[in-house]
Amino acid sequence: MTQIKLKHFTRNLMQCLDLFCQASVKQLTIKKSKYFFSKNVDNQPQEVVEHNGFSQVNSLGRYMGANIVS
Repeated sequence: MTQIKLKHFTRNLMQCLDLFCQASVKQLTIKKSKYFFSKNVDNQPQEVVEHNGFSQVNSLGRYMGANIVS
């Protein structure tokens, strides 16, 4: 992904998250935010993760004691 496309993608993603936060009256905490990518996604998302400060995870973890499956 070129730097220009990466900047546009990241800006659009953050705008979507901002709109969601406004609509839901919630606030996004980047330090607590994580990306999860399907096995079918290539390595390009790593650039997105590094560009905006989010962490990438390989598992969605657990919710109320149950594994969250992808």
